[in-house]
Amino acid sequence: MSSQDRAHPGKCFDKLTRKALLPDKEYKPKGICAAMTCSLEAREISIETCPYVEAPGCEELPSDPNWRFPKCCPQFKCVDFKTGKDFIVSL
Repeated sequence: MSSQDRAHPGKCFDKLTRKALLPDKEYKPKGICAAMTCSLEAREISIETCPYVEAPGCEELPSDPNWRFPKCCPQFKCVDFKTGKDFIVSL
């Protein structure tokens, strides 16, 4: 990823999505479970993704990659060891 591009002054250019990003605005590109923010001051594009979680006793549920971040992040079906009931954990 390139933070700046001569063809897009005052913006960050993301080579992956081929988009010029306005500074300090959050972008949630289709097909990528992430949020991107352009910082001209830092000369970078920050990318926030789903956290990595190890969840013993839980089953990862399928997620839809077409949903926008953070709805595209996985959910987990877990069992409450005291009650034996299932519950859903969203990240």
